[in-house]
Amino acid sequence: MGVLLLDGWRQRNRQFWLTAFTVGTVLLLGYLAVYQVYTDDALYRIHLIERTNEFLKEGNYILGKRGALFYRLTTAPLDFFIGTGLGGALLFACAALLNQRRWPDSDAKYWLALAGSTLAFYWFGSTSLTQYNPITLLPRMTTPLLPPLCLAAGFGLRDFSRSGRGADWLALALLAYAGWARSSVSLIYGGLSLYFGLMAILASPTAHAGWRRPGTYAFAALLLLVVAGTTAVRPAYFMTKPSVSSHFEQNKLIKKHLQPPAQGVVFVDDYLVDNYDYYYGHKKPPAFISAAMPPAIPFA
Repeated sequence: MGVLLLDGWRQRNRQFWLTAFTVGTVLLLGYLAVYQVYTDDALYRIHLIERTNEFLKEGNYILGKRGALFYRLTTAPLDFFIGTGLGGALLFACAALLNQRRWPDSDAKYWLALAGSTLAFYWFGSTSLTQYNPITLLPRMTTPLLPPLCLAAGFGLRDFSRSGRGADWLALALLAYAGWARSSVSLIYGGLSLYFGLMAILASPTAHAGWRRPGTYAFAALLLLVVAGTTAVRPAYFMTKPSVSSHFEQNKLIKKHLQPPAQGVVFVDDYLVDNYDYYYGHKKPPAFISAAMPPAIPFA
């Protein structure tokens, strides 16, 4: 919003903003039209969230967890970001913020402002328009934040690859992150801390080896390789980890054995009873009878 007002005041980038408003309006109207067609309520999502907040208000931060509200608005988001491996992105974005004066013609200011404003909404924003209930700290909730935050962090990495300055402070901060997390995520911060610690000792503008001399392609390539390699550990682990719900395995069995005109009685656990619609295109299958079964009875 600040960039929009500034551009409006200086009367520049009109074509960009006109295109952005046009595309945004079309997408928004299409989004609302879909809900209007399928639910007869264009604002269905907002109304659903409000009703959910009202139903669960005894467990929100106003009634049920009022004592935890101060923690949620202060250090809880920081705990969350460090615990999910995003602490490095925050640190590199902060480095870009501190070094932006060195590159006055850079686009870093825009992305830093966008990342900062989005982070503020995530940190202090509410899920309700009628009561203050901070956003749940879940990884999927950070989706709107990740693009501007990672781009802002990229400017911090670029600054380091050009100058090599601040390696010691980055190493200490990442080491502190590792101690803060005290989990498997500490390996990510520990690996990054080791790299920046070594660069604080080995990097030099007069070094003969390119990987030790800031401003060279070899130095930048090694930096990106280390950052990409360490930060990819956690996503790679979850991608190879067996599914908790075994959705795809159960889906294969259902498609093979439980499609019309097949008939019979199937014993499933309570999870599948509540989520059967995901396997049938959200349509009730023929002759479906829901019965509460003990969780110990496996899918057959």
